[in-house]
Amino acid sequence: MDLLNDFTTSVEKSLTEIDANWKSYKGLIVCGTHNPKDIDKTIERIRMARENNIPFLGICMGFQVALIEWARHLGHFGANTAEIDQNATPKIIVQLPTIRVGIRPVYWRGKESMESHWHNYAFARKHAGYLEKDWELSWTDGILEVAKLRDHRFFMGVQFHPEYESSKESPHFILKEFIAHAKMAM
Repeated sequence: MDLLNDFTTSVEKSLTEIDANWKSYKGLIVCGTHNPKDIDKTIERIRMARENNIPFLGICMGFQVALIEWARHLGHFGANTAEIDQNATPKIIVQLPTIRVGIRPVYWRGKESMESHWHNYAFARKHAGYLEKDWELSWTDGILEVAKLRDHRFFMGVQFHPEYESSKESPHFILKEFIAHAKMAM
């Protein structure tokens, strides 16, 4: 399994607490980063996971990059985040008025969970049409929190950090589901 970007330590810890063998499974996790300058290689890896039915989980910036990849897949080749390109067309990830930090409710498949957030950018809701047909979506206060591609083994992104709400005694349900799919994909 591959972990990309620089916020991997807490994700690795959480995955190890769920299943010590996770590194031997087939999957891709793209975490958050403080250095999103060149995302083209990351977009390519995400595309390959999507096209080859490889389990994928995008966390925070990894989630946003997966949404950029999808927009480009639909033919919006200039799609990007304002964090990298203020002149992107379309700019599907935009800067929020203030940084969004703290524990907030997230609603997914009829359940509420309290999740840890730390982000200054989010999916631009005006582009929701790119996703509505092919993705399950969850919004909280106008922010896209969860998106899961329907016709894929496991291709999901979350704006929050499930690893911060996961423990050995109570592993996060999304991380558990991802590992289960990655294990089956071997």
